[in-house]
Amino acid sequence: MIAVITGDIVNSRTETANKWQPLLKAVLSQYGKEPKNWELYRGDSFQLRLTPDLALQAAIHVKSTIKQLANLDVRMAIGVGKIETDAKK
Repeated sequence: MIAVITGDIVNSRTETANKWQPLLKAVLSQYGKEPKNWELYRGDSFQLRLTPDLALQAAIHVKSTIKQLANLDVRMAIGVGKIETDAKK
């Protein structure tokens, strides 16, 4: 079983990506390597693949990191299931 967190930075256009992207990348890097375990896409969206026992902790970690910046937030969903296909990304 794995968990996948899919997220989107809310109000990302109110701040330059140089302010929040390094923070987000630093948090995601604590839970795996890019691009196998996590990736950023469409500028302000991300996915993180990890074990189910760490999913809630990681979601709270991401949220608390992004909320340090005024006017920014993150919307996330956690999915849990079996791996049927393993790809590079």
